[in-house]
Amino acid sequence: KTVEALSFGCGVVSTADGFVGIESPYPEHQYGNMAELAEHIVRTAQSETDSAEISRRKSDEVFAKYQQSQMGTLATLFQTPSMAA
Repeated sequence: KTVEALSFGCGVVSTADGFVGIESPYPEHQYGNMAELAEHIVRTAQSETDSAEISRRKSDEVFAKYQQSQMGTLATLFQTPSMAA
């Protein structure tokens, strides 16, 4: 579900469980529990910054790195002897 949301350009906030297998340096993708996540959502809603746009940019960055990693893995898995040379 997380990868699908990221692929559609959605800003995502999540617990660490929602990002298992997806590398992200951002704390809003790695909250320890639902209470921490809820606190972030409340703080964000009260903020005057364009947090939705910031979240989208971070999510786009994370998805691009994830997609690049997956493509590298697929290339390695499906590499033929002629491709290795």
